[in-house]
Amino acid sequence: MCHNLPNLESLDLSGNALSGRIPPSLHQCKGLKYLTLTSNKLDGYLPTEFGKLPMIEELEFSNNNLTGPLLPLFNLSTLRVANLRYNNFDGELPQEICDKAHSLQHISILNNDVGGSIPSGEVGYGYKIRFPREFGSKGIVSVKGDVYSYGVMLMEVFTRKKPTDEMFVEGLSLKSWIQEAMAGEIVHVLDPDLLKGSERHVLFSKEFSLSNIVELALSCCADSPEKRPTMKDVLNALKKIRTSFLQMVVGSPDSSFIEKNNIV
Repeated sequence: MCHNLPNLESLDLSGNALSGRIPPSLHQCKGLKYLTLTSNKLDGYLPTEFGKLPMIEELEFSNNNLTGPLLPLFNLSTLRVANLRYNNFDGELPQEICDKAHSLQHISILNNDVGGSIPSGEVGYGYKIRFPREFGSKGIVSVKGDVYSYGVMLMEVFTRKKPTDEMFVEGLSLKSWIQEAMAGEIVHVLDPDLLKGSERHVLFSKEFSLSNIVELALSCCADSPEKRPTMKDVLNALKKIRTSFLQMVVGSPDSSFIEKNNIV
């Protein structure tokens, strides 16, 4: 594939049933910048040849059965984002991250078996590598870490922004951007597509409900784990927001009317 497509920059094979190991020959795609293999059935170690990808910026490998150490990834000086959640990676978190992968802005290793301490130092753009504070000897050792990650996911879904978006510079983060909007017009940070084509009363209901969801997401990402809600609390809050939305739109908590009449 790489031999026949020498100019390939982006490869997305997510959400399939691909099995086996990641082919080492992928390093021959010298122009590859974005590689997404999320939600497949891939297993085995990461090829050491990955360290030869000269232009790679984002690797999305979450929800597979990949194993072994992470070291091959951190020889990549151009790597900005590494999403490795929900695999079986093990070994020590390489302390060389801050020296070799100096462009790295975001790494997620939630639900793996990676040990070691959080590397010190700073990612060529001045961004520190960030984990929930309770990150310990086995990745995220507390269920509060899952709550934190869920909060980030909610913010990404409803704003259509990633923590690594180019707009987040000079101390501005996805979280602080939303916090600032909460004090004024939350609509300015919401995904515009969520508010399109709605009648006036439905639009108001959407804005109100989405504002509550974003506020919930912020509470999930509280700096102190003790101040974060439990996942049970989060689920209950989302159910209440949904019920409230349906009551405001159709006067009933039953969503079938909305679905049948294509109101939203």
